[in-house]
Amino acid sequence: MLAMRGLNSFGRRGGLLLGVLLFGLQSTPGIEAAEPGATFSRSIREWTVCDGKQDDRSGVAKAFAEAKNHAFTLIVDCPVYIHVGSDISRPIFVEDGTTVQFGTHGRFVTDNVLIPTWVIANSSDIELLNWRVEYVGQLPIDPDTKGYVINGTFVPSRGKYQPAGAFHDFVLTPWLAANRGIVFDRSDGPITSPWPGPTATSAIFYVLGSSSSIKIRGMKMFVPKSADGSRFIPVCFLTTVGYKNGQRVSAALPVDADSATMPSDIEVADLELDGTYMGWLGNLRNSHFNNIRSFRYGDLQDSLGGSVGGLGKWFAPPHLFYITTPKFKDLRNTKLEIRNVHDWGLRSGVARDQDKASLSGNALSLKISAADSRVENYISYRPDGLLDLLPSERLVMVGLMGSYDSSFLHGIYPAVRFPVGPYHDVTFEDVEIEDRARGPTIGPIGDILDANSTNVSLRKVRAVLHAPAPNAQRQPRFLGKDHSAMINILSD
Repeated sequence: MLAMRGLNSFGRRGGLLLGVLLFGLQSTPGIEAAEPGATFSRSIREWTVCDGKQDDRSGVAKAFAEAKNHAFTLIVDCPVYIHVGSDISRPIFVEDGTTVQFGTHGRFVTDNVLIPTWVIANSSDIELLNWRVEYVGQLPIDPDTKGYVINGTFVPSRGKYQPAGAFHDFVLTPWLAANRGIVFDRSDGPITSPWPGPTATSAIFYVLGSSSSIKIRGMKMFVPKSADGSRFIPVCFLTTVGYKNGQRVSAALPVDADSATMPSDIEVADLELDGTYMGWLGNLRNSHFNNIRSFRYGDLQDSLGGSVGGLGKWFAPPHLFYITTPKFKDLRNTKLEIRNVHDWGLRSGVARDQDKASLSGNALSLKISAADSRVENYISYRPDGLLDLLPSERLVMVGLMGSYDSSFLHGIYPAVRFPVGPYHDVTFEDVEIEDRARGPTIGPIGDILDANSTNVSLRKVRAVLHAPAPNAQRQPRFLGKDHSAMINILSD
């Protein structure tokens, strides 16, 4: 009876959420825009053809440049095509005091490949209101692109991720030197802006360093309805560590809290994603996310659904949120709030890992490392799973729900994992998990194997399994000390 009550309760909640999903697909409530900082507005039609077909990248760049410092609110009220591709000269830099608001017929169409469309580099006081961004590019399966493009000319080069590296070294780093007073002193060896990796550089929005006071409200990012999993958005947003303005940096200078920082004071509300690999990736502080919806998602793949993760699995395992562990001293993700997330988990393609001998990570919904932070009312239907917890402290996670399918993952991964510690003062409360697989062979919650972890508390945690194998019903093992767990594993 206990198992049946638990299952029925979960089913009712899931049914209610499905109703919300169907309603959401039929009608999306209007978004009320914030008051822009500029005193008047101008239409992007002044700079562009505005037919959504001819390349308007140059006009858009001019419009953004003129709108900076609150000169005016830029209104996008027509479809605009921004061709970027792998041409490292074409990303658009967004300066301080830029407000861009979309009208009813506004739409940006972009196709960036291994490089961003927009760059926010040590810029502040930016508002992006009611945007609609359609992605029509395609990330390559082979990380060796044989070269990159600059100003329309192909430049052959050896290696991997050539457009990403060339943009980072030959465009972003010089731009920071010219516009942010950062002197890259090469007397001790090569030095550039900190390299975030090729997955990160593939973001539509590349936000770095001391960028702050950024408001993103009512934005929709999507691919065409006909797009298969090979044409999904690689990364929607990257927030990453960068050097502070007005200083001399060298290869001998540590990347730490004295020389570098990460984006902060970012407010994201009413963000809708459809057709993505990675949603939000990177590091940030003092930031808030509220009412986030994700529909179709997948992993990098070819047009037939093969080569998942790319050749050699070069593309990072995707997530809706991947708040990564900062690799630089004294830089931590702190004071984050993620609330009211509905990840509907409409999966394109197969899992990248077929067995335990080839593990590279799965595309579960939330992967996070944070301090003094909170996640609340987070719901995921991804078959890949709900959560990977990375090193965290004073983190509260309340009202989580994950419905996943361990058979989709070949019985390799649970719904909730603790892959890398330590963890200190972490609280889970009101957590519901369902494994949709019939006869699961792995438990829904993984072990904590970091012996330095302390005070991890799981309260009112319930998991529902269907005809499970005995091992799937095993309670997780937590190393460390002062942990407490109230985990009710129910089966039918």
